[in-house]
Amino acid sequence: MHCDLPVISTRCRHGLSEVLGGGRWRNLVPAGDRKALAGAMRALLRAPPVSGALRTRAAQFSVQRAVDAYRRLLFSV
Repeated sequence: MHCDLPVISTRCRHGLSEVLGGGRWRNLVPAGDRKALAGAMRALLRAPPVSGALRTRAAQFSVQRAVDAYRRLLFSV
């Protein structure tokens, strides 16, 4: 996403689902579901994301933003 490339991910309990906005920012498929994965690939090829949108979303999860959030948390205690 940081390179403005589309992402297809399997659903997991933490992390990627949050980054992908529950599928809003691209495809989440059940783990081990080959048909769903193939369908997500076809959908991505038919309708690629708007240029720059994925990079903007990925920036919300940058290392610097995480560091800043931890600093705010630590200094608020």
